[in-house]
Amino acid sequence: MATSLDTKNKIIKTFGQLATEQKVEKINIKEITEFCECNRQTFYYHFSCKSDLLSYFFQIETFGCLSKTQITQENWIGIVSEFLLKISTNKEMYYNILNFDREVFQKNFYEAFKSFFTKYFSGNRTAYNNEISYAEFLSYGFCGIVMDWILTKCKESLELMIVNVVSLVRSIEIK
Repeated sequence: MATSLDTKNKIIKTFGQLATEQKVEKINIKEITEFCECNRQTFYYHFSCKSDLLSYFFQIETFGCLSKTQITQENWIGIVSEFLLKISTNKEMYYNILNFDREVFQKNFYEAFKSFFTKYFSGNRTAYNNEISYAEFLSYGFCGIVMDWILTKCKESLELMIVNVVSLVRSIEIK
């Protein structure tokens, strides 16, 4: 028997599949519940609306890779690369989601990467030892770059995106 968490995750997986195939504004709750074989009441037990579903989707599906492990100088590039690969691999879905609700994407992106970069800088020296300011700066900048990249359907190569992010972060570090 499926647990409540299994059902919740099935709903977000279904949403992701549907968002790959069509514009998010055309996806309705009935379609989601029929596709994942649950009822509307079950959907509303887990989510108050589509924006609430989006927030959870971002936390689990999009930004979950950022909190899997401790962030170090040795592994941060791999973690960011994994994140960007996920975006690139699912560019149609992220394009549709971003065109539906940029604010929810931006808020979740900022919070996830602020936490990520704060952890990164707290373990590494920065020019002024002001981890939070650097984390906020990088989070806003990285969010804007990634949103623009998604809106072009990832026209710029994944490799170039990784190089740009690495260059930006390394410009703040003390060697």
